[in-house]
Amino acid sequence: MQGLSLSLLVVAGLGSFLEVGCSAQSSGAAEVKPGASMADSKRAESRLRASQRFGYSWALADGWEFVDPGLFWPLAPLPALDVYAAQRSPQGPFILMIATDVMHVVPGKHAGDDPEDYSRLERSGAEALQAAHAELTSTQRVRMFGLETVQVTGDLGKLRIAIRMLFRGYRKFEFRCIDLAAQRDWRCASALSDFRIEDLPEPATEQDPPQVRHLRNARFGVAFDAPDDSWLSLGPHAAYGGTQLVWTWGKAGRQIDIQVMDLEALPRQPDQTAFATGMARNARASGHRVVETHDTFAGQVWDHHQLSGNGQKLRDVFFLIHQGVMYAVLVTQPTRDWRLIEAAKNGFRLIPRSSAGSP
Repeated sequence: MQGLSLSLLVVAGLGSFLEVGCSAQSSGAAEVKPGASMADSKRAESRLRASQRFGYSWALADGWEFVDPGLFWPLAPLPALDVYAAQRSPQGPFILMIATDVMHVVPGKHAGDDPEDYSRLERSGAEALQAAHAELTSTQRVRMFGLETVQVTGDLGKLRIAIRMLFRGYRKFEFRCIDLAAQRDWRCASALSDFRIEDLPEPATEQDPPQVRHLRNARFGVAFDAPDDSWLSLGPHAAYGGTQLVWTWGKAGRQIDIQVMDLEALPRQPDQTAFATGMARNARASGHRVVETHDTFAGQVWDHHQLSGNGQKLRDVFFLIHQGVMYAVLVTQPTRDWRLIEAAKNGFRLIPRSSAGSP
C-alpha cells in the first residue's frame, strides 16, 4: 500500500488552520508596547517544562523566566498543542515554543523526509506572519538541534518576529522569537541551550499489517465501507493529540483515505467554504491544478477539489465540516475512474456520535 496522499493535503491544511488561526487571534495583543506588557506577564515558578507525549524537555538558562504565553498566544490550552513561553527581561526577547505531533503514515518515513514538507513550513510561517499583520522580510534555512530548520522573519512595528520550525520523527517544533526590530540577530538561542528532543517509539499501528476493515467510529460519528473486501486498510493514524485520525484503504495503485478531526476545542469553528478555499490555495502553491466544485452525499453538501499535476496521481478530495468535526474523503488513482469515486462516496456515512466511541 502506498503512503497517504492525504498527509500532503488535508493534514497540512488543518495544521495551517490550527496554527495560523491562533496567530490571527493574537495580532491585536502584539501591537501593545513590548516593554510594559512583557514585564506584566505572569512568572512561572518552575524552571522546567517537559512532555513524554511529545518527547522533549526544556530547562531554562539563567536570566530567562517562564511566563504566561498569553501576550502572543491568548488562547485556552488545546489538547493538540503544547505552548510555553519565556522571556529574558522586560525589554525582551520573548520566545514562544509550540509542539505538536503530526501525521505519520508511511512506514520508515517521517515528516520532513520530503523536501516539500519544508516548503510547506515556509508557507505556514509566512501565513502566520501575515495573520499577525507583520511584514515578511526573509526566509532561510538554518540548523537547530542538528536538524534542518526553516526560519521565517517579519517586522511588526517595533517588533521583529523570527519563526523557526523543524520536524523530529513525527513531531513538529516551532519557536517564535519576538524581539525589538533594532535587534537583527536571533537572540533566543540562550533560552534553548538546554532544550532536548528525544526519539520516541513508532506508533503501534505502524507495525499492523493491512486488513479488511469496515469502519465504525462513534466518537467522530463516521462509518465507511470500501468497495469490497479486496481493499485492505491501514490505520488509524493519529495526530494533534489524537484529535485527528486517518484510515486508508488501498488496491492496485489506487487509494481511499478517510480523515476526521475534532474541531470543538478550537476557539472558533472554521467556515467550510473559507476552509476549502484555503486548501485550494495551498494546493496551487504546491504546484497542483485544482478544479473546485461541490457534491452531495451522506445527506450533506461537500466541497470537492479535483487535483492534478505536480508529478502525482490524480486526486479527488471532499471536505465537510459538520457538528464540530471536519470530515474528508480522498480518492487517489492513476487515471480518474468516476465509478471508484462514486463507490467511495456511497461507502461513507455519518452515524450518531458518542463520547464513549472508540478511537
